[in-house]
Amino acid sequence: MIDLRPVLFVNGFLLLVLAVAMVFPAIADAAAGDRDWMVFVLSAAVTAFFGLALGLGTRPAGRITLSARQSFMLTVIGWVSNAGFAALPFAFSNLGMSPTDAVFEAVSGLTTTGATVLVGLDHTPRGILLWRALLNWLGGPVSS
Repeated sequence: MIDLRPVLFVNGFLLLVLAVAMVFPAIADAAAGDRDWMVFVLSAAVTAFFGLALGLGTRPAGRITLSARQSFMLTVIGWVSNAGFAALPFAFSNLGMSPTDAVFEAVSGLTTTGATVLVGLDHTPRGILLWRALLNWLGGPVSS
């Protein structure tokens, strides 16, 4: 049986990084006077809650070492969970995106494909545009 505690601990840390990244679009929206800043704060709070719960609930006593199986599990769980939580700002925003479109947009950003389902990017709130750029930046080193 594979020990998932180190995998979940590292995934909790990755979710915390994602939650911190959500603060920057919130600041951009607040500075622009857009009420979507609350979407990013809510998304960051939910993501941070789950990240902290995973991190504190599975904290190892010593140094973390991952086997090959655990590394594969971390890759799968990390991609799926980060894509799901990265979709929250899209789903909660006033853009009217379906959950499928929100996940597509998040996965597109994290994998740096650049595909989008958003129409009229010129009129999209600055926070959402910054979030799309941050997802490309966060996912770039991982997907290359």
